[in-house]
Amino acid sequence: MDNGKIIEIYNNLLDSLDDKRYLDLIWYKCITPNEFFDNYLKFYFFKKGMDEGYYPLTHFAHNKVNPKILEEWIVFKDDLNEVLPHKNDWPFEFLIDLCWLSKDGHTIPLCMELEQKPDIKEIRYDFQKLLFINSSLKIMVIFDYFAFPSLLELLSKTPFCNPDETFLLISIDKLPDQHHIIGYIDYHVRGCIFSKNRKVPDLRSVNFSIHITSQNCVEK
Repeated sequence: MDNGKIIEIYNNLLDSLDDKRYLDLIWYKCITPNEFFDNYLKFYFFKKGMDEGYYPLTHFAHNKVNPKILEEWIVFKDDLNEVLPHKNDWPFEFLIDLCWLSKDGHTIPLCMELEQKPDIKEIRYDFQKLLFINSSLKIMVIFDYFAFPSLLELLSKTPFCNPDETFLLISIDKLPDQHHIIGYIDYHVRGCIFSKNRKVPDLRSVNFSIHITSQNCVEK
């Protein structure tokens, strides 16, 4: 997957944060930021994987998922059971938090780990999983922008798993001086894309707000 395609995927993710219709499609009954991020990011890459012609494998909290997702899953569930015959539940994780499986079941073009704790040890642990998976695009979503240098250090010490692998790091950080539990919380999203040569610059960033008390959780 070339850098242009990766940048397109990332920019579409940021743009989707401004699309209330898209947000409503994803889930309902979200009441906490963790539920927001977990469900939103997984569904974004779940839907993108389907659009790209892959089997996206992940796990959603069933009681938080909009029933419309079930309709989309049915489109390829029978085919997926032929590739992974022992996986009858939907949706499920396969090795990591989310991945795209090729239709023949032989390759994983994209994999993702999402660590919600701003804990450098937990972040490094999850990032190490990505280092040893043979995938061309590896996405790490964290809640601590200042963990990026530590992840780069890990990368520099790790042998190539795939000569074409590229990493997309995404940080989601709560803006300072917002300690309230109920109401709007503003977040800052930043991204950085890099391969072994680290010659690709930082990507654009955006701010967005979530409202953790409404039925649909997110409002602009």
